[in-house]
Amino acid sequence: MNNILLQQVRICQPESAHHARRTDILITEGKIDTIGENITPPDHTHIFKGGYVSSGWMDMRVNYQDPGAEQKETISTGLEASLRGGFTDVLINPDLPYPVFARHHIDYLRQRALGHPVRLHTAALAYQDYEQGTLSEMFDLRSAGAEAFSLGYKAVPDDNFLSNALLYADHAGKALIAVPRSRTMASNGLMHEGHVNVRLGLPGIPAVAEIIEVQKFISLVSYTGKPLHISGISSEASLILIRNAKEIGLPITCEVYAHQLLFTDEDLISFDTHYKVRPPLRSSQDRDALREGVLDGTIDVVTSDHQPHEWDAKHCEFQIADYGVSGTETVFSALCMSLGIDTIDQWIGSITSHPRRVLGLDTPQIETGATARLTIFSPEQEYHFTDTRSRSKNHPLLGKTIFGKPRAIVSNGALIHTEEEGISL
Repeated sequence: MNNILLQQVRICQPESAHHARRTDILITEGKIDTIGENITPPDHTHIFKGGYVSSGWMDMRVNYQDPGAEQKETISTGLEASLRGGFTDVLINPDLPYPVFARHHIDYLRQRALGHPVRLHTAALAYQDYEQGTLSEMFDLRSAGAEAFSLGYKAVPDDNFLSNALLYADHAGKALIAVPRSRTMASNGLMHEGHVNVRLGLPGIPAVAEIIEVQKFISLVSYTGKPLHISGISSEASLILIRNAKEIGLPITCEVYAHQLLFTDEDLISFDTHYKVRPPLRSSQDRDALREGVLDGTIDVVTSDHQPHEWDAKHCEFQIADYGVSGTETVFSALCMSLGIDTIDQWIGSITSHPRRVLGLDTPQIETGATARLTIFSPEQEYHFTDTRSRSKNHPLLGKTIFGKPRAIVSNGALIHTEEEGISL
């Protein structure tokens, strides 16, 4: 294990005593040995110059489609894509083609990711039988390594189920994650309900399909007193409800998917299926409200909601195209382009400390003696996003010039440039 010297890097970790300091960082045997000016590199030292450094980034919602749909993404290609996106850690969504609700499912995922510099964390489904509303074996799943419980992309089957799931997940000491999606009001829609869907003649998904679920979530959190993480909000009204709930002290956290900060329903004018996502891209007013929600801290976490799809699943009629973008490589760029570089201190936590806080995980620190688990990046650097490590290519930014570039990660005692291959599993 060689030494690593990061020269003249700007530390970007608001909770650290070293925040905003431009300095050198010497890493020895996988731990931060020295933080200071003009460090003389020891023999056999890998030197990296310039840029910013933060705690290793975490993408809290990825879908690698393995097992069951490996033509879209395998664990190996998914982890490589996340590495290129600057992530040291990911949480895999359990609503896979082969759903995760038993111990051997978690064992499979963890074994497939073993040895990769990007650490795979596994969520497990909160239900074993969705239609019957049967809870999964949460305590057994926790002992198998589940880091959270989730409903995947499913709507809450009924209010009693969510109430019980909140109680059991809290008793198991793990976060419960739910999406605010009505079982009925959103079932036939293809895009946001507004003037654009009328122009295009496509059935709409009204914002109220999300809002009524957020209202229900808040009521049940208030009733049980147990925490809930709301995944994938897309409307201004939902944001206001969550902001008000937080102000009165309810234990609610939430996340937005990165593409929701960039695009709106206007981008679907040409029927481009790369913009077909769930929740749907909404109005510019909703998008701008979501941006403000990240900056003021109402939105805790920004994720990719990485949903890779093979060519045929997107290059077809809009009505039958699959939902989602393969976005784990461009989360940071989406943040830089939508929120700006000058506000980075306000939003960097949404991909560093906040996801880990929601999941009850320790955040890697930038201090002497700490294990080095870091991301190095250049927020102002432009680059042409022409290729991807993902097996799938379904992203509207492909072929475009964007800015905000992850450059390397430090993981398991190694410095790995994002443009280099990691480990083939």
